[in-house]
Amino acid sequence: MASTQKNSKEEIMTDIFERMRKRELIFESDSDYPILYEALLRGMWITGQLNASYYTPDQTREVLSELTGQKIDNSTWIVPLFYTNFDQFIRFWKKVFMNNGYTFMNRGDITLENGVFIIL
Repeated sequence: MASTQKNSKEEIMTDIFERMRKRELIFESDSDYPILYEALLRGMWITGQLNASYYTPDQTREVLSELTGQKIDNSTWIVPLFYTNFDQFIRFWKKVFMNNGYTFMNRGDITLENGVFIIL
């Protein structure tokens, strides 16, 4: 009989994030919640740094690349202030413009496809 026991932190991370992607509610009582909480704090810390000072558009893309784990295309321009409680599932495609003052509350996927223009 195959073991269903989790063998590594990487497997646990994949498991909890895949569960989120499948829209499963994750509660604080979940044994994997500390991994999720660490990711939430990381996202808030990175966006806090982004919003605390002036960054050029290139520097902003670099910070957002760190946040999302994807290279942000040079044609995309996000104007801080930008907030998110979780960063794992945000995707920016090409020629995206997003004006300042947005908050993404995501526990699932958010994708801004080619040519999306968001302004208040």
